[in-house]
Amino acid sequence: MIEREFYTTNEMAKLLGISKIALLNWYKEGSHDLPPVIKNAGKFLYPITGYEKWKARKEAGSINEIRARIKEERR
Repeated sequence: MIEREFYTTNEMAKLLGISKIALLNWYKEGSHDLPPVIKNAGKFLYPITGYEKWKARKEAGSINEIRARIKEERR
């Protein structure tokens, strides 16, 4: 069985909880921190490992922000 390497735009939009159009617009604007994408033959492909690393980085950032707020509140 071949393991998948990429998510489709529809799958990525669903994972992010946004519409496909919003996702494509955000990439065009370049104004959001989004998972890595590869454009190939007019299609956007989202590497699964890239998404997983991006998600882990985002979650780590959120945890660090929470810890910083708790530390600040204790002062």
